[in-house]
Amino acid sequence: MDGETLRDGIFALHTRRFGSVAEVLIQRLVKLGKARSLFHDLFDDIERHRVEVKFSVVRKRAEIPITEATVLRAIEGATSEKRMVHFDDWKTVDFDCNIQQIKRAEFDVLYYGLFFADSVAVFRIRSSENRSSDSIFRLPAQGECWRRSIPHQSSYAASPSR
Repeated sequence: MDGETLRDGIFALHTRRFGSVAEVLIQRLVKLGKARSLFHDLFDDIERHRVEVKFSVVRKRAEIPITEATVLRAIEGATSEKRMVHFDDWKTVDFDCNIQQIKRAEFDVLYYGLFFADSVAVFRIRSSENRSSDSIFRLPAQGECWRRSIPHQSSYAASPSR
């Protein structure tokens, strides 16, 4: 599979299938085991940690708000090809991404990541870090991060660039 097909396929996936792709990516990169319950995604057999995985694609912010008058134009402008963001543009382009349903009590380590048009940024944080309250978990924009470019020919057995 070439890199463009890989990227387009990732951007086309929805909800659970997208989450499963992210889980397989982290499982392979970090060498983690299967989850021990339904409340987390993977398990670190060495550290004995419950692992949660949350990813999002990065798309340019939609320019057309959805209203009764604009709904058809908003749908027409919603194609991923027109909204994909390259990693080098992250500071200059207004973009949307969505990571939600982070339940700190259910994991020890969180891997969260962003699929850009040309690369993937992966972050790691412990559930005990960066809390603002017991129910709110703030994701830092910077920190321990791996970034890997999407190759012209995909290599499934890739290792992280640290």
